[in-house]
Amino acid sequence: FCCLFPMVLAMLAPVKPWSRLFARGFAVTVKKTPNPASRMYFPQGHAVLGDELPPMKFVDKYECDDSKLAAAILKVRGVQEVLLGASHVTVTKSERADWELLSSNVQTVVDQFFTAGLPPVEEGVTPPPPQGGDDDDPLIVQIKDLLKEYIQPLVQEDGGDILYHSFDAESGVLWVDMRGSCDGCPSSTGTLKDAVLRLLAHHLPEVQDVKAIAA
Repeated sequence: FCCLFPMVLAMLAPVKPWSRLFARGFAVTVKKTPNPASRMYFPQGHAVLGDELPPMKFVDKYECDDSKLAAAILKVRGVQEVLLGASHVTVTKSERADWELLSSNVQTVVDQFFTAGLPPVEEGVTPPPPQGGDDDDPLIVQIKDLLKEYIQPLVQEDGGDILYHSFDAESGVLWVDMRGSCDGCPSSTGTLKDAVLRLLAHHLPEVQDVKAIAA
């Protein structure tokens, strides 16, 4: 199937950015996110990762052994990052890429992939180990639980993800890994301060600040 996608993309001409792409009765719906550089793609009637796996991030088309879908999307010119979610794919473009052509190309790849009945991830793929370690520290466990229960569902709805990275007990700074539409989003700083910090500080006064690690 690897030969299919270059052929499909080579045949594409610039088209208007339709919100739905129909092919043999199949549809891929596109949703804009708060980040103008990221969009969400929903293959109608098909799960992507489902509820069994957490979101998976890919940035290198040569390091996508776990997902041929991510590898195929990263081959589209202008795609910078792919985040696979439960029912969608979040695509982040490079600064110079134009959504008008890029989005229709991504839609075509997603459509062809699911129409062919190919699995989004390889069989036997398991969730990566949690970041940051420190699972023996009760405070870290509480931080991770709060992020998972209250924050992650909200950011995942907008095509992003947020993961615990580390906590500096001396300064009270919590470092998190922002992914998908959250990474580089103009409003992500406000989200960290207004939503994440407020929630965590309410339950855990030890958390004095929340910052995102560099991508």
